[in-house]
Amino acid sequence: MLGHGEGAHRGAVVLAQAMQRATGVLQQTYSVLEEAAAHTRGCALFLALLDRKAIEYILVGNIRGWVLTRKGTDVLVGQPGIAGKRMLKPAIRRLELPGPALLLACTDGIKRSFSPVGLQWLWEGAGDEAACRVVERYGIAEDDASVLLGRRYE
Repeated sequence: MLGHGEGAHRGAVVLAQAMQRATGVLQQTYSVLEEAAAHTRGCALFLALLDRKAIEYILVGNIRGWVLTRKGTDVLVGQPGIAGKRMLKPAIRRLELPGPALLLACTDGIKRSFSPVGLQWLWEGAGDEAACRVVERYGIAEDDASVLLGRRYE
């Protein structure tokens, strides 16, 4: 997830090209993206692999994330930093998913007061419509905002 302003588009292009070299292994993918981001202004980064039973992820910078299940909501733990600018060892975290799950991540262009807890409409309709609704309702007018929403059904 990249911001706005000078260098944002170039950074997005560089990282999109770098993703083509990624293997699907989380640590290796992060290394490829971090190396590419070093040639840009850097970025906040959320990288995740989902399978039938769990999510493994790396979250660096000003991105917030949640996983919602029938049993409750888990806040995705991140770490401070800027991928490509501050060398860090990324923390790879794993969260077991016992059934249907909803993954939501957003940049700092979404109000800090936003919480997906109790928002039943996130589970309804198309995922892109729900993501747009988050931006429309909770976006900060003078900032850019990105929202990623994914659902896993049994």
